Amino acid sequence: MVIIVSFLAALFLFVQPAQSIEVEWVHTLDENTHAQELIHTPDDGLLILSQNNSFLTRLDSNLDVLWRLNIFSPFEEDEFRTFKKVLSIPNGNFVVLGRSTFTIDTIRHSDIFFIEVSGEGDSLNYIKYTTELYDDFCDALLLENGNYLVLRETMEDEMAAEREYWLDEINSEGEVISETEIQRPVSGMRLEKLLKMDEEYFYIGGLDYPDVQYAHLRKYDSNLDEIWRHNYRGVGIRYLMKEQDGNIGIFSEVYSEKIKYLKVDDDGEELVNVRYKISNMRFEYAVSLFGDGSKLVCAQVSPPNTYILCHIGVDGDSLESVTLEADSICGVECSISDYDGGILIAGRKNIAPSGRRDLRDVIMKIAPLNNNEASPIPVTTLPATAFIHSAYPNPFNNFTRIRYVINDRQNVELSVFDLCGKQIATLDHGERSAGVYNLIWNAEGMPSGIYLVKLDMQMTNSVVKVVLVQ
Repeated sequence: MVIIVSFLAALFLFVQPAQSIEVEWVHTLDENTHAQELIHTPDDGLLILSQNNSFLTRLDSNLDVLWRLNIFSPFEEDEFRTFKKVLSIPNGNFVVLGRSTFTIDTIRHSDIFFIEVSGEGDSLNYIKYTTELYDDFCDALLLENGNYLVLRETMEDEMAAEREYWLDEINSEGEVISETEIQRPVSGMRLEKLLKMDEEYFYIGGLDYPDVQYAHLRKYDSNLDEIWRHNYRGVGIRYLMKEQDGNIGIFSEVYSEKIKYLKVDDDGEELVNVRYKISNMRFEYAVSLFGDGSKLVCAQVSPPNTYILCHIGVDGDSLESVTLEADSICGVECSISDYDGGILIAGRKNIAPSGRRDLRDVIMKIAPLNNNEASPIPVTTLPATAFIHSAYPNPFNNFTRIRYVINDRQNVELSVFDLCGKQIATLDHGERSAGVYNLIWNAEGMPSGIYLVKLDMQMTNSVVKVVLVQ
């Protein structure tokens, strides 16, 4: 059954007050790089891809800058480059993908490029592959075999109305392993996004304009054979995401002051169709998942430099909205789910006195919700080892949140011991898939003191010390 609802942002209901949105911290960086994309690094740091000044910036787990690298250096001065995607790859390096355009004998050409950057930020490897036509990069995935699956748009020239779409498998040397043309049913279609669900299936999303705007979604298997395609009326695709329950989530802006959320199952059938009206909304917003599967929409509204955080439930029900303080952030670029089930938002902040302008990058942390479920947190890059990542807060009073990481499927047991070696509590036990897990230890009624939280795994164990203050 499809759920169809419409809400006013001003009337977002606090139906779960215990899970209210909380800004945990805001960290201001020394630069204004205008973050385009934010990803996790294997050491629990962050990597920022900046479009306006062509920099990659790597931060450690304390958000201190490890290095900043100008990735424009491989290009000629007359090339116009667009950086569109950054991936973390298994060897510890990073790959930036995008498009460069240039002129030869008054004719415009376009190449799709890869830039592999070492994890230390001290080397670049620039690779491009070309065709005889005008190519545009749409999106890319990292495959299990280490190759890249690239969604490519091809035109006779940059002004052509007719477009073709291809799926290219490319190895790390830029060699084309295979090219698969994607058939388009109508000329008004634009294919833009790739979503990997698992080793067997992935999705392509885009727009279709047969008469009104539709979201267009296709499901493919690992052999690049199409399984199904569907159109969904009255919605585009701004964000395409894998939900915690295994379904597909679609967000888009619809007309003025409206955001639409659509959830479909693995057969393409609509499960939820919800439209939210956010008064004075501008078309700048970001969406990410909390650890429990609910969503956070950060939307810009008028007056300028005002943002609203809208908390949307697993099934599209509106839970609450919070207006950010004017001095905390003045621009939102992107957001990602954090390891502990919270959300990180990359944006900008004006640090100059009133009437002046001096922008700096900021990372804002939205605290995890108060849940205690042993389910993987939706992050794109896992640390290289299995361990207890953190206990927060520590010291604590009654409740502390334990975050642990495992990098392959195995049996685990997460327990709490006192200093005499007596087991106090078992927080998690059983077979778990690779991922990051977030659980709450309720120590209410326990005496103040030092306790040991121990994660037992098949080949190793990890221990952290926590301090309970009653």
